[in-house]
Parts: sequence; structure tokens; C-alpha cells
Amino acid sequence: MKVIDKVLRWAIGYSLWPVHLVTACCGVEFAHVFAPGFDAERHGVLPMPALRQCNIMIIEGTISIKMAKHVRLVYEQMPEPKYVIAMGSCASNYGVFSGSYHIVRACDVVPVDIYVPGCPPLPEAVLKAVVELQRRVIEKASKSDSESRRERWVRTEFFIIEKVEKLSDNERLISLIIGPQHPGSGHFRFTVFLEGDIIRDVEPDPGYVHRGVEKIAEQRHYISVIPMLERVSLTDPINIVLPYVHSVEKLLKIETPERARAIRTLLAELSRIGTHLYDLGILSIMLGHSTGYMWCFEIREGICEIFSRYSGSRHAPTCIIPGGVRYDMSRETMKLVRSYLRNLSEWLRAFKNMFVRNAAVKARLRDVGVISRDDARKLNIVGPNMRASGIYYDVRKDLRYEYYDKVEFEIPVQDSGDAYARMIIRILEIEQSMRIISQILDNMPEGPVISSEIISAARELNIDIEKPQDALRVLSRTVLPRGVAEAQIEAARGLTYTYVISKGDTENIYKMRLVTPSYYNLLGMMQSMIGYRLADVPAIYGSFGHFPPECDR
Repeated sequence: MKVIDKVLRWAIGYSLWPVHLVTACCGVEFAHVFAPGFDAERHGVLPMPALRQCNIMIIEGTISIKMAKHVRLVYEQMPEPKYVIAMGSCASNYGVFSGSYHIVRACDVVPVDIYVPGCPPLPEAVLKAVVELQRRVIEKASKSDSESRRERWVRTEFFIIEKVEKLSDNERLISLIIGPQHPGSGHFRFTVFLEGDIIRDVEPDPGYVHRGVEKIAEQRHYISVIPMLERVSLTDPINIVLPYVHSVEKLLKIETPERARAIRTLLAELSRIGTHLYDLGILSIMLGHSTGYMWCFEIREGICEIFSRYSGSRHAPTCIIPGGVRYDMSRETMKLVRSYLRNLSEWLRAFKNMFVRNAAVKARLRDVGVISRDDARKLNIVGPNMRASGIYYDVRKDLRYEYYDKVEFEIPVQDSGDAYARMIIRILEIEQSMRIISQILDNMPEGPVISSEIISAARELNIDIEKPQDALRVLSRTVLPRGVAEAQIEAARGLTYTYVISKGDTENIYKMRLVTPSYYNLLGMMQSMIGYRLADVPAIYGSFGHFPPECDR
């Protein structure tokens, strides 16, 4: 009997099947865990789409109150024995969103076996947690008394039903709720109303990753807001921060040196490439094309490596500060960027042959989810999704912020407005981003990377600025002047707008408003599904590159 138990524990330990339940921005790094270079499947960990086949839940960061009951619902459907790994500092103790009115800890929702520190944790750390869980499973047949008692601490008030789902009262229509526990929508939910398998109406239900960043910003020093904003769009950390920094610079009346503007632009375009690769990878897996997913995340690892070399972080470099950047860019880092561009160019040619020109991909995406030019204007669609409908507009060309007035690039536009055009636009924008980065590398200006106004203020405060990051010591002792400032930039997914109010009597901002491209595009994405078949939903959803944490904020 002991031999049988030992074999059974070994089989369970190396047959850990995670449920696909994305809770927050740690999901960006979690996607890399199952991509080439890490490949969790070699450890016996294989994601499964059906809840009753899964025996492990990997919580990917923050759990909002709205999401909590769905996490619990998924957990209760999983068969015994079942285990939980919680990723990130948010899951353990709120992380950068400490003070939010809308998030809870993982242990308040489900019993947690292993916590993985980090924001977000490295893929190696997640794999180490998996190996540790396997060791625990193999060493003992059942949970100890202390582990079983963890259930008593779960806070049941989070699981009260907030509302009755609104279903169709039309006898001809079927109401189908998709997400957030559905494997096709990640941490987003919407209801489709079907006549047969034809979609007649769609109602979005966002807010499952709402963390209240605008309210939290009022409680913190204006510099401390920057790391939190990066988590709003962890795939695009540079561009999501830029409009806020521009607003603060307007209030402080400081200018950014030319070299700092060039570095910012280079990083912004790398961030744009990384976001497009992420969106293309998610689109691939939604179409059932796992090779496309693997390829996109394999080449995206290069972006993570560049950010890590430059700032020490794979996804949250926190390098854009008012008046410049925290780190100068070394020649070694620039060589790494050049090498990456060569690899990316070769990869793009192979990806076009393997995925873009694939007959099955064309059949799934062409003439599906069409948004006309007029509708794109009326629905206020932004970014590559807008340009896929034939609208020629890009904030980089219009405002010429940062270093965009010194480089040449084109704005790709498609006319068909379908899911295939939205994919093509992203491919073309990657090529233009490569063109911009190459020009900056060839003509990188010399000089400081911190504003002269900050250096002058440092002298008055008797602060020595030996490194660019020392500028934070000056900014941390600076009160924002009274006033109102706004800024907008072209993020990877489109227009991002920030509005900041300062009362001038505190280091905190009085009010901040952040409007993101995924929020702008939400209504258009829902409207684009009407009239198409239920099987087209993953293709349309994936083609928009919707990122729920960015939408919900």
C-alpha cells in the first residue's frame, strides 16, 4: 500500500494542471513561463481549459473584490487534491496598490500553498514554486491539519452575489456569459445575446481588474505614482507613464535634455514592439495557433532582456522621471538593441510566412469584426485599431513630443477594418518602430540625461547628483506648484491621456484622471461582434489587443 501511495503522489506531483484564470498584470510574466526559454510543461505543468480537470490554481497578482467570487467559484469546481500558488506582492500583501479600496489578498479568497515574491515575479521564481509544490505533494499523501485549517480564515463576505445577471427576456435569444473564468476572455467579462449562433447584441461588464489607481494617486507622493502606473499596462510600461510625467513636467516648468528625450523615445518604441508581440501572441493562441504564441513570446524575451539590462526589471523599468531618465544608456545596451533588431527582422519574415500568410488564419480573420471608417470615428476607436479602419492619425506625428520630431517614420493604414487588418497594422507598426530605433541608435545625442533645473535645485538643497537616479532625492523634496496640466501620447494600443490637478500645498497631487486606449476601444470591440457568429468571438476579441488592467485601471 505504501508503494501505491508513493507512486500516486509522484503521479499527482508531475501532473499539475493549472486552470486558465488571469487575475491581474502578473499574467504578462506568467505567459512567459509557458513560452520557450522557460517552458513549464517540461516540469509536468500543462494548462487545461476545463476546470474539473485542473488541480492547481496559479493566482496572477491582484484580486479585486469583483473578481474574488469568481476565483472562489473556480476553486470550488476543481477536484481534490487541489493546490494554489499566488504570484506577486499584490497577492500576498497588496503590493504597489496598497491602500486601494477594491483589492484583497489571495489568502482572503482561497487557501494558498506557496507565495511567489516579486512584482511581477521572475519566470524562474514561478518554476521554482512549482518544483517546491511538487516536492510537498510527493512527500505527503494528504494535507496536514494546519493546512486544512486555512479554510477557516477565508472571508466569505467577498462571495456574496452582487447582482443578478441580466439575461435576455426575448424567447428567440440565448444569453451567454463569457468570462472572467472562461479561458477565452482572461480577466474580462461580457454577455453575448445569440439568435442561433449569430450575435445580436453584446454587453460588456468590465471592472474585474479595477484597482483604483486614480484614487490611490491622491494618497502618495507624486513620484511614487509612477511605479503604480506601470502596472496599469505592464506590457507597455514606458508609454503608459509618459503622459503623467509630461503633466508633472508642465507643472514644474522643467525641460528634458535632448539625450534623455532620445532614450525615452527608444524605450517607448521598444515598449510598443513588446506590446504588439504580446497582442499577436494572445491572438494566436485564441485562434488555436500555439506555434504563433510560442514564437511571439520567444522573440518578446529580447525586449525583457533589454529592459533588464538597462534598468534591472524585465517589465517595470520605472526609468521615466520628470526632467529626464533615471539611467543613461550604455554602449553595451545599445549594442544589445542593435542585435535584437537584427533578430527581430529575421523573425518577422518567418512569422509572416508561418502565421500572417497562413490560409487558416486568413479564413478566421478576414471580413470578420469589420469596423468601417465612419463607425470608427463615431465609436471613438484609437490606435492601431483606428488606423486599421482607414483613419490616418497618430499623436506622435501630430504633437511631435519627445524625439519624434528628429526621426522619420510612416503611419501604416489599412482600409478593410476587419480583424485581419488589425493584425497587419501591428506587424507594420513593429517595422516602423524598428526604423525609429535604428535612427536613434545611429544619431544618439551626447549630453546629460537630467534637466538643468533639477541640477540647479540640487545645488540649492546641497545634494550631490553623481548618478541620474540621484535626481529622485531632489524631486522627493519638491512640492508641485498649484495648477492644472494635461498631456496625451500615442501608446502601443492608442491614445493615452492624463489630467493632473495640484493644489500647491502638498507633495501629493490633488486629482488625477487617466484615460487609456483599451477603455477608448471597449465599445468599438463590443459593436464589432454584432452580426457575426459565436465562433468569431475569440478572433475579434484577440484582434483588438484588449488589456483589461489597462481598461479597468
